[in-house]
Amino acid sequence: RIIQTYPRAAESNVPLNPSFIMVFDAKIVNKSVSSNVAVLDMNGNIPVGPDGKEVKINTRGAKYNQAPAPYGHAAFEIGGAGLMPNTDYQLVLYPAISDVDGILLNDTVVIPFRTGEEVEPTLPLVDQMETAFFVVDKETSVDASGLSVLADKNKKYAGSYSNKLAYTFNAVGGEAVFAAINPALIVGNSKSKLGMYVGADYSFNTLYAKWATDGDIKYTKICDLDYAGWLYQEADMSELPEGVDYQFMGLKLVGGSNLLSGSGALNVDNLHAEYVQPGPNTSVEDVVVESAKGKVVENGYLYILLNGKRYNAQGAVVK
Repeated sequence: RIIQTYPRAAESNVPLNPSFIMVFDAKIVNKSVSSNVAVLDMNGNIPVGPDGKEVKINTRGAKYNQAPAPYGHAAFEIGGAGLMPNTDYQLVLYPAISDVDGILLNDTVVIPFRTGEEVEPTLPLVDQMETAFFVVDKETSVDASGLSVLADKNKKYAGSYSNKLAYTFNAVGGEAVFAAINPALIVGNSKSKLGMYVGADYSFNTLYAKWATDGDIKYTKICDLDYAGWLYQEADMSELPEGVDYQFMGLKLVGGSNLLSGSGALNVDNLHAEYVQPGPNTSVEDVVVESAKGKVVENGYLYILLNGKRYNAQGAVVK
C-alpha cells in the first residue's frame, strides 16, 4: 500500500526536474518498482522534454528503502532536460510492484500533477556555489549528527557544482546549522532580499536563513522542504526588525516529524541578494541623540549607534 508520494495527487508548481518519491507500508523489492513506474502525459504517452527527447525515469541513480522500518521507499529522477513548464503529467505505478513478502500493489495508481515555470531571479547573483560556501557549525546545532557540506557535481541547478548539505536528526525539532564561510559578504535588513535555488529532498524539514548583529541572532524562513527538485526560494525578510542591518551567517535546518524528516540532504545553488537602505525605523523615530557621539555617516547616509545596534537616522530627531 502506498503511504505518500511526491508529487502528491493534483500537485501544482512541481519543479521541472523533480525527484519522484514513493513511500510504502512495507519494504519493497527494488526491481519491482524500477520496472513498474512511469511518467506519462495526460494521454498516456511518453512525454517529450524541452530538448525534444523522450522523458524517462532514470533508474541508475534510484534510491530504495531509505524510510525508517517497517516502511518501504523509492526515489527516482528523470534524465535529459526535464519536463515542460506549465504542463500536466501523470506519475503511474503499475500493479506488479511488490514488497519483500511478495504482496503486490495489485491496482494501477495514477497520480496527476502539473509543473510550474522556471523563475529567473531579478536579484544580483552573489555566489554560484562552485565551491563550499558553508561549513558545519557543530556548536550551535542541536540533536543533529552526520552533518557535512560538499561541492556536489551530480546535483546542481547551474554551473558545475552546488553545495550539498547532509544531515541526520536525532529528535524531532533538531537543528542543523551550516555557517557561511564569509559572513561579511551579505548584509541585509527587513527591506533587503535574499534568494537561492533550493534542491529539496521532500523531507518536510524547514530551512531558515541565520542573521546576526552585535550578538543579536535572528532567523528568516526560506521554505518548507515539502517538494523534491529545484525551486527558487526567497527568505521572508519581514521577520527582521525594521531599520537594523544584519550579517548573513548561514542556514539553519529544523527537523520535522514526517517519515522522511530524519536524515537526508538538500542542495543550494546560485545565491542572490540585494541590499536596500533600511529607511526610517519606527522604533527609534523619537530617539534624541544629544551629541555627535554615536552618529555615523556611511555612503552619504546618517546612522545612529544605539545600544550596540545600527539604525538608519532618517525620521529620527538628531541634535
